Amino acid sequence: MEPGADTLHMYNTHSAAENLARSHLRRPRSMPDELAEKVLETIASSKRIARERVLLDSTLEDLGMDSLDQLNLLFALESDFNISIPDDEAKSIRTVREMVEGVRKLVAGDSGTASASVA
Repeated sequence: MEPGADTLHMYNTHSAAENLARSHLRRPRSMPDELAEKVLETIASSKRIARERVLLDSTLEDLGMDSLDQLNLLFALESDFNISIPDDEAKSIRTVREMVEGVRKLVAGDSGTASASVA
């Protein structure tokens, strides 16, 4: 181990989920980061459509998602990210980007500001 490496590790107190949630700060807005990519893959898998069809600017309606599809997606996202998405917030989601940002806030533990931004 390099000198000082253990010191660096000692000060890195962020969880992997927090680091993943913060990774969007290093990328252009139009390029999905790891968290966004995982949400997009979950949407595609849940709806059984090609991942390439799921874009950040897609609406759930564009993807042909009805209320049952959205409910199944909600459960899948909660399972994949180990989060709990409040029902009132889930009802207001309309776009994939809103879904990604809502999941990002919940993963980062900032659920108090995730209103109207979750799947």
